[in-house]
Amino acid sequence: YDVIVQAQSGTGKTITFIIAVLQKLNVDSKDCQALILVPTRELAQGIHKVVLTLGEHMNVTCHACIGGVNLREDMKRLEAGVQVVVGTPGRTYDILKRSALRSENIKMFVLDEADELLSHGFNEQIYGVFTALPENGQVIVVSATMPYDLLEIAAKFMNDPLKVLIKREERTLEGRVNIPNYDSKNFTSIVQLRSWSIYFRIKVYLYVH
Repeated sequence: YDVIVQAQSGTGKTITFIIAVLQKLNVDSKDCQALILVPTRELAQGIHKVVLTLGEHMNVTCHACIGGVNLREDMKRLEAGVQVVVGTPGRTYDILKRSALRSENIKMFVLDEADELLSHGFNEQIYGVFTALPENGQVIVVSATMPYDLLEIAAKFMNDPLKVLIKREERTLEGRVNIPNYDSKNFTSIVQLRSWSIYFRIKVYLYVH
């Protein structure tokens, strides 16, 4: 299903969609299978780190395509094969136009902080990215608000999306544990994430090392 998630900061939405992405990957393929679009370089770099951390046991490859980095370096890394790409709209649209990022095997496209993407004037690039992607892929839109431009994108590019509203008081993490003198080197905690799993059709467990 395509999914629209309206949720404020602090509700666990980023980790939730990253785990959804990881569970849909074919780890035997080096092709790009998931594209995550975000409004800022800092957010792209942060999500890139989380993808690599959560996907470490799967040997997942991920690359952040952002402005301020040499374009040739991006193209060289993409040619070597990465399974997940996190990028800002301008750079992502550019590498798609140059065919440096092959899109035929992308099966999940995530717009994170979608309202921020639109408020920064990235409408043209977002439309361009959508048109370059396979029509049968899953689209996930995550946003704090639902402006008209976002609803217009949903109507044009999404297939009867499920709509999920997560209120701030309805936290998504269940079984949170505070551990005094926590030592990440010798303790592994398992936190089961229940909210949204029905919408992503996954049963999610987060392993925090």
